[in-house]
Amino acid sequence: MTREAAGATKAGYYLTTAIFYPTASPALHSLFEAVGADALARYQRLLGNETRFLTGMDEHSAQVEPLARQHGTDPSSLVDEWAASWRYDRFIRTTDGDHVEASLEMVRRAQAAGDIYKGTYSGWYCPGDNEFKTESQLVDGHCPDHPTLELQWLEEENYFFRLSRYQEALERLYAENPSFCEPEHFRNEVLAWLREGLRDFSVSRAGTAWGIPFPGDPDHRIYVWFDALTNYVTGAGFPGDPGAFERWWPADVHVIGKNITRFHCLYWPAMLMSAGLPLPRQVFAHGFMTFRGEKMSKTRGNVIRPEDAVALFGVDGTRYVVLREIPFDRDADITLGGLVRRYNADLANDLGNLVNRTVSMSARYTDGALPAVSSAGAPADLELRATAERIIADYHTAMGSLQFDEALVALMALAGAGNGYAESQAPWNLNRQRETERVGQVLSVMAETCRLLGHLLAPFTPASAARLAEQLGVPAPYDARGAGGPGLATLLAWGSGPEGWHTGAAQPLFPRTELPEEGGSLDDTPPDDPMRDTASPGVAS
Repeated sequence: MTREAAGATKAGYYLTTAIFYPTASPALHSLFEAVGADALARYQRLLGNETRFLTGMDEHSAQVEPLARQHGTDPSSLVDEWAASWRYDRFIRTTDGDHVEASLEMVRRAQAAGDIYKGTYSGWYCPGDNEFKTESQLVDGHCPDHPTLELQWLEEENYFFRLSRYQEALERLYAENPSFCEPEHFRNEVLAWLREGLRDFSVSRAGTAWGIPFPGDPDHRIYVWFDALTNYVTGAGFPGDPGAFERWWPADVHVIGKNITRFHCLYWPAMLMSAGLPLPRQVFAHGFMTFRGEKMSKTRGNVIRPEDAVALFGVDGTRYVVLREIPFDRDADITLGGLVRRYNADLANDLGNLVNRTVSMSARYTDGALPAVSSAGAPADLELRATAERIIADYHTAMGSLQFDEALVALMALAGAGNGYAESQAPWNLNRQRETERVGQVLSVMAETCRLLGHLLAPFTPASAARLAEQLGVPAPYDARGAGGPGLATLLAWGSGPEGWHTGAAQPLFPRTELPEEGGSLDDTPPDDPMRDTASPGVAS
């Protein structure tokens, strides 16, 4: 297989996150990227696509060695414990043997192409993001993303990559394929850097034993870009498994934060061009959670701990409120109070109420036995079906462009339509009037709506979606990761459930929750806000 042919017969869907800086306890905002990418991976599996989801940890980050000294241990032991709790299709650790070989091969190819040379670098280095900063990037002498950290002035002899050689090639890439970087507003920043002219960048560091030895010079270690960025091809099988690489590469999408577009949208494609490898199909940059207009960070002390969010909302509820409240393509302010209101309004009230009343009334009025939804042909029934089909189309459009908040808006519109249908048809009145046949038809339409909602929820709240299906009496035909089913095209077709089914027992899917009386550091809801309910502290049982 030639280098250029890799990916020509690619099968399967391959998505990645940026690899994370090592930490014992990432904050919720740091997991935003992984939660969104996980929802996308589940959606792709539900569509019927074989999917590979890659994330990992940048264990050769510059701060690991000093942190290990502070903890009285060695770097490898420090990161082993931090990596143990992550689970994905592949979790890359930059100390993995196959990744070391991939990084070495990428450098060797750049050397063979004449793109590596030795020079002297001096500049301000931010230890918070492993990046040298230009004077124009500094704010009051500090990194804008890490304003409490002191920059380090470094001057050392390093190896450099000839990024400037790829100026015209990258200009051509964006002229021919502008959607290589999405969304447009972050692409415009990349194009502005491109117009300024590309500068070569350092690809090695000296004076440390932690890291991958630089090919041909044991006194240097491969610096972050040829180490961290290379993880994407490592996860696809490069260079040791050509069959896997042909199957998975190029990546369908790299999901990254908006602060690292320069490296993924300029450095990385140039490195791949130098290596003779195909480019990823798209880089999608997400925005950040903010609090009072400021980016969340541990150094600012304005973070939400995942365990606090899970105590309030559960795992699935946390996934939902984060992706519903924060558009994936831009920044958004959040507070715990706002997340609580969203959870209660959407999940506990609208969706939870629809499922509970459907299952409860089915048990009460029909002993849980529902007729086929095809028997329901009243104008209101057909109207809800048409609404569902339109909403499902909107949902797919939103998911295809990683607009997760819009997909969830569509989903909740269907829940609202289902509740509106229940109110208009009033099966409780029909039951009192002994219109048994019509009661069964109405409840079958409500149950069909809930069945569709369960599949739409599955990428976002997988465990709760499975419980919803169990309560309806139609267990999901795919595994906990969303794989193995017939595909959403089949599952989301109106009436594609069983001809008639028997509902189970009603259980609250999303119990209401409330903030503790003392609120929290990120709860800026005024005490007299009518939307705030502080009658009962803690998490509702």
